[in-house]
Amino acid sequence: MGAVGLKTAEKGQSAATAAALHKARLQLEEAGRLLVQPAPAALASCETLLASAIAELESTRQSWRYAAGDVLAGNEARVLRKSVKLAHRLLENAANFYERWRGITAPAGIVYQADGRPRPVRQPARILVNG
Repeated sequence: MGAVGLKTAEKGQSAATAAALHKARLQLEEAGRLLVQPAPAALASCETLLASAIAELESTRQSWRYAAGDVLAGNEARVLRKSVKLAHRLLENAANFYERWRGITAPAGIVYQADGRPRPVRQPARILVNG
């Protein structure tokens, strides 16, 4: 492959890297919107979005070196970094909230199910016989 062919291949890989960074950023931003109110269902959706963003980044890792000097990829990487930091803070806040909530409810014997609803309290059965 000649020098021109190599440059064209590098540009193609650079564009693919920028597109992957953009897609990962959009997934992180969506996760961030869900994390603003971190209900159990939102956290489950966030897990899927974050895993998808990580997979997107992993799939292009080999081409990052070609995108090192690319302006578009560089801009996407900077914006992605901001999205990662925001998602990190939101995840920490959600974890802190649920940790504190568990500290409040555990001594009272309140236990929550995976869907976020309190587990039903079992009442002993009573039988009343008139006679």
